[in-house]
Amino acid sequence: MAAGLSALAAAPVGAVDVLADCGRLSDGAEVPWPVLEAADLVLLTVRPVPRHIHAAQPALTALRQRIPGERLGLAVCGTSALGVRQLQGLFGVPARVSLPEDAEAARVFSDGAAHRKIARTLFARVAARTAQRLRATTTTARSAPSVLAAVNGTPR
Repeated sequence: MAAGLSALAAAPVGAVDVLADCGRLSDGAEVPWPVLEAADLVLLTVRPVPRHIHAAQPALTALRQRIPGERLGLAVCGTSALGVRQLQGLFGVPARVSLPEDAEAARVFSDGAAHRKIARTLFARVAARTAQRLRATTTTARSAPSVLAAVNGTPR
């Protein structure tokens, strides 16, 4: 995958966005380092609950050893503004994504559940604004294509 992304970056195809879910970053996990190292932005997904915070700390340590700080951030899921600020302070990494808790919208996106008015949900509106902001940030930081790799530091 990393070789394909590098080839895509060299091709004159215009702007291309790639979102790669790189799975869990935990002991014994096979980590796709070439993909993470090629990404414009690497986000560690975390919820503001003790179990996730504890599991994210070694994952963040591993990421910091290989990913430059300006390309590293948090994706905080199911939180308030206070929770985001607390996690940023605890980890010393900016939260580039913050999504509200919305189990019904999550089922639509993860499982394909039916929802006629999904675009009107707070989750969908926040996700759309976040995608636009990330696109603007990554295209100014490096040349196209924009690659975003997300890893999850939580245990199963």
